[in-house]
Amino acid sequence: MRNDIKAEWNIDETKKKYWGKLRHPFNGGFELTQKCNFRCVHCYLQNSGYQEYLSTLQVEQILDKLAEKGILFLYFTGGEVFTRKDFNEIWLYAKRKGFVLEILTNASLVSKKTLALFDSYPPAKISVSVYGASEETYQKVTGVKLQYDRVLKNLQAFKEHGLNFEIKFIGMSENIADFYAVKDIADDFGVEFSHSFELFPAFGDTKNLSHMLTVEEITAFEKEYEQSRKTWEMNAGEENFYKKWANDGKDLPLFACECGTTTCVVDARGYLLPCNKLRVQKFNLLKDSFDEAWDAYAQIKKIPAPKTYACLTCKNISVCNPCPAQNFLATGDYTRPDTNECALAAMRNETFGKKPFGLK
Repeated sequence: MRNDIKAEWNIDETKKKYWGKLRHPFNGGFELTQKCNFRCVHCYLQNSGYQEYLSTLQVEQILDKLAEKGILFLYFTGGEVFTRKDFNEIWLYAKRKGFVLEILTNASLVSKKTLALFDSYPPAKISVSVYGASEETYQKVTGVKLQYDRVLKNLQAFKEHGLNFEIKFIGMSENIADFYAVKDIADDFGVEFSHSFELFPAFGDTKNLSHMLTVEEITAFEKEYEQSRKTWEMNAGEENFYKKWANDGKDLPLFACECGTTTCVVDARGYLLPCNKLRVQKFNLLKDSFDEAWDAYAQIKKIPAPKTYACLTCKNISVCNPCPAQNFLATGDYTRPDTNECALAAMRNETFGKKPFGLK
């Protein structure tokens, strides 16, 4: 073997330098169902009716199209994926198609048969949303009883079966007091822990956002929590990244993210979406070709940002993640941000922009 050849492959570099330039959709999500055994107060699907739309055969037909297009990484989400009685059949079919699979779940409905299946065909990762550290908190958030112990039991089962899982915490007024206790659960299992305090507007209205902490509560907590504090101190006060494009005389895209370039999502009815927040129900993979939809989504990056778009000149953009799709869900206008999101960014910039620990 020649020792002057570097036998090392970096998947992240391949995504960025090769697949990204080709608009190759290597990463996808599949909303297997909107059905869920929880009724979480913050859920963005709470106006959907919590139904299951696709049959086993229809799911498999869509998986065929995703595989033919060359999608490699795929996550299953819901609703709650384990409410599907045919989950094991779908899982095995997807594994045999060659997908690298991940799961987003509340981990309350995992069967022994599924765990046995995972012994032979394990997920790359299981992302578990843990909503609190007591039965009382769980009931406040999920609206159902006797789930907390079930979740802990299944987390222990994941550990015993050697499965790779992480714990995610969505902080809101009902459960913020349990933050550190949930983090302790993750530490005890020796798994990754992540959190978020920003809620995603429900489809149809924004009533679920009433459960979000106030901007003052969020920034006060982030100031005390070392990981968050370091993150915001690193980013606060940075120059608006749109300015360079403006100075170069380039047209600024409204969607500055990777929407419609390398990732996609299939919703619970079979529609191919350019991202989870941009719910364009135009191309359904049960009857339409993937290429037809993907070619149409190429136009998303060509939509220019209007000169009046407030984010173009906002000094707080370094601690914000402006998303036109989320703007639309919150305000009905792709170019008008939610005032609460703007207030949170402003307070983060004010709170962390002084960089008291000598960060530059």
